[in-house]
Amino acid sequence: LRIGEPLFADAERWGFNSIRPQMYFHQMAGFFEHPDRYWNENSRLVFNESARAIMDGLIDLHRRHGQMFIMNWFWNLDRPGNEPNRAVVNSSRYWRFAPAVRAQIIEFWTRMAEHCKDLPPDAVCYDYLNEPSDVEWGDWNRFLKDVTAAVRKVDPVHRIAAEAGGGWAQPEDLDLTEPTGDPNTIYEWHAYGPHTDDCHRSDLWYP
Repeated sequence: LRIGEPLFADAERWGFNSIRPQMYFHQMAGFFEHPDRYWNENSRLVFNESARAIMDGLIDLHRRHGQMFIMNWFWNLDRPGNEPNRAVVNSSRYWRFAPAVRAQIIEFWTRMAEHCKDLPPDAVCYDYLNEPSDVEWGDWNRFLKDVTAAVRKVDPVHRIAAEAGGGWAQPEDLDLTEPTGDPNTIYEWHAYGPHTDDCHRSDLWYP
C-alpha cells in the first residue's frame, strides 16, 4: 500500500475527513486462498489474523488523523475466467457461470462488517466494489440489495457506499442505479474528464 503517515497528516491539515484507498482484497495476504493461484470460483475466504491485523492498522491510521476509512474493494480484473465466453471474474457473465464468486463477495463484506461493527459510526464506510463496468444493471441492483441486507444483519451503524452501475461509476449512470434499501447509504460517482474515444464525452461532463 502506497499510503502512510505523511499522506494522512497532509489530509488532516488540508481539512479532509475521509480517505478511500484502493484495496485489492483478493490479492492481499490473509484475505483469500486461491487454489488456482488467482481469484475464481474455487477461491475461499479466510480473513485470518494477518488480514485482521492489516485492517486494524489501517483503521488506526485513519482514526489518528480524523479520517473515515472508506474501504473500497478495487476488484477490477482483466484476467479471463474458466468460462466458455472467457468472461472476467467481475462480470455478470462470470457471476451467472460461477455464482460462488458473487457469494464470496457478500460473505467477505459480512465478515468485514462483523469485524468493524463496534467501531465509532464515522470510523469506516463499506464501499463494496469499484466501478462495476462489466456488471449488467439488473445484476448490479440485485447485488447492492443482497449485500446490504447481509451487512445490516451484523452492522446496522456504519455507512455504505454504492457506486453508480453500468460503467465507470459515472454520474449519468445514477439514474438506473436503484436504492440499496438502507437510508445510511452514500451514492457514489466518479468525475472523469472527457477522454478521447471514450464514453466520457464533453456533453456529459459535470463541472
